[in-house]
Amino acid sequence: MSATDEIFNAITKQLEEGVVPWHKPWVARPSMIINHYKGTPYTGLRNRMLLGCAGEYATMHQINAEGGRVKKGSKGHRVYFSKTYLKEQDDGEEESVYVLRAFTVFHISDTTLEPKYAHIWSAPPPADCNAKPVLEEYAARANLGVRWGGDSAHYSPSHRYIVVPSENDFESREEFWGVVFHELGHSTKIFCDRTYEYAKEELVAELCACLCLGHLGMTPTVKNSAAYIASWKSRIHDIKSSDFADACRSAEWAYRTIFNINK
Repeated sequence: MSATDEIFNAITKQLEEGVVPWHKPWVARPSMIINHYKGTPYTGLRNRMLLGCAGEYATMHQINAEGGRVKKGSKGHRVYFSKTYLKEQDDGEEESVYVLRAFTVFHISDTTLEPKYAHIWSAPPPADCNAKPVLEEYAARANLGVRWGGDSAHYSPSHRYIVVPSENDFESREEFWGVVFHELGHSTKIFCDRTYEYAKEELVAELCACLCLGHLGMTPTVKNSAAYIASWKSRIHDIKSSDFADACRSAEWAYRTIFNINK
């Protein structure tokens, strides 16, 4: 089984067990998942969805290098790192090669080592920022219209506007802004030359919304989690494992586009 298939199957399994992988707090706040050896957050949306809880993680080699050991009965977590490099072909032309490598890591509580970066990963979430200026700046930059009211939310690519019901129609501020950022996620397509199948585009927008909420210190909420999970269990079957990986990358790109983060 390829690493890409492993990731997809693990995410699908979480949904089957009633867990929404992209609603874990550390998915939107990378600082909650730290490499114990390097002291840096784990990169990649996929990795943060796969890891089981906040804290520090290390490979067996890194644990041994610090004189520690893994506690008996502890289970590791798989993380994946990708790299693209140029490989020269027989005709002298260079070809871009994508490599995805898998590693097994252990949470620091499953080892005899002590955490070194608890002051980072256990810090309280950022203060709730005002989302409205983010919306206004992005809408102006993207020449995007925003309309409030009605009984449904959607993005119109032909007319370049989003429609979202009034905030008073939502049970919480987080639910309202989650819908707003979901529709903004759809709108970022104007900046790239990509088209997606429906299920994949919905996943990109939903992942993007979670990242945006996390950036502002808000927690994603689901009005009816059972129905929400059931809908995604159905949609996920229409997405190939390779498409899921691309959706994660696209969601991170869409989030950076909305917040104008150039990296």
